[in-house]
Amino acid sequence: HISKIWKSWETKDQLRFLRHVRPFWESFRHRIPLESMEMISDWVNTGKLKFIRARIQKVHLQDESLKVSINTTKGQQLDYEVDRLINCTGPDTQLKESKNNLYTNLIKKGYIRNSENGIGFKTLSG
Repeated sequence: HISKIWKSWETKDQLRFLRHVRPFWESFRHRIPLESMEMISDWVNTGKLKFIRARIQKVHLQDESLKVSINTTKGQQLDYEVDRLINCTGPDTQLKESKNNLYTNLIKKGYIRNSENGIGFKTLSG
C-alpha cells in the first residue's frame, strides 16, 4: 500500500514528506532480525555501543583510531575517539552528485535522469 500512496502524491507533497519526515521514516522502515536486535541490546547494555543524535562536525585519523567531533541535538559539543564510524543515513540518492561510474555513464547517454523529488531516477523511453 505504501508504494501506491507515494505514487498518488504530487511532487510537492513528496518533497514536503522528505523534508520533514524522512529521517524518522528511514529509521522505522527497516526491519531487524530478533537475533541481531538481541546482540545490539547486549552491546548497548555493556557500553560497547552508543547511539547519539548529532551532526558530525569533523573526523580525523588519530593513530589507529578516529577522532570524531559532534554537535548533539541538545546543543552539546562532544569529541569521541572510536574504532569504527558507521554511516546509517543510507546511500546517496542524488544521481547528479554520484561518483558511481554506472550512473554517470547512463546519465551521459541519456538513459536515466534524476526524478523530480531527487530520490532516485527515471528511465527515459525512446
